[in-house]
Amino acid sequence: MRQIPLSVRLADRAVFGSFLPAHNAEALAHLQRLASGAAGGLTWLCGPRGSGKTHLLQAVCAAASEHMRAGYVPLAEVAALGVGLLDGLPQMQCLCLDDVDRVAGQHEWERGIFGLLREIEESGARLVLAAQAPPALIDFSLADLTSRSTSCSIRSMRRRSPRSGASPCHSFARCCAQRGCARTERAAAGRGSQSVSRTSAPRELRRADRAPAPAISPLR
Repeated sequence: MRQIPLSVRLADRAVFGSFLPAHNAEALAHLQRLASGAAGGLTWLCGPRGSGKTHLLQAVCAAASEHMRAGYVPLAEVAALGVGLLDGLPQMQCLCLDDVDRVAGQHEWERGIFGLLREIEESGARLVLAAQAPPALIDFSLADLTSRSTSCSIRSMRRRSPRSGASPCHSFARCCAQRGCARTERAAAGRGSQSVSRTSAPRELRRADRAPAPAISPLR
């Protein structure tokens, strides 16, 4: 895990290369363009729990931090610290806010997020917001926030069904390749089992060792 301010951590596995898109290829491609700097503006990512929203938001942050100021804020975890933690975030060139629906109905939070949307949009930076539902279905009390959110580029995600993705073996092999691991197979007690030996650090982590971690300061 990679440490960033507020004791928020980006999972090592949360990179684009380890995401199995299935029905979410369009959302993946859009977020990759954002992280590369090829696209900008406001994006609203919605989908049920388990569809991969957090994985992709952290992947955006990890990729964007290679060449711009980027940050990831999981509101479900840090909202109790107060809306003041949004101070300074408009300076980010790529910002990801997860679980926006968790602060819906809280007036101070809604005003803070509305101001953030406006400032980032005016600066030409990138903001990705994630929730389980599209903005029109979020119970915001601030009409201006609903209006501004519905103008985002809305990308819907679906939970991958067992038949739509790779098999466990293929997923395991892909993870090994992405993480720079070598896979060995052995038989044990009449059943096949797999062991992993690390041969090299993932490319994303090698770069992260040389560059500062994505920051969302000043958030103290």
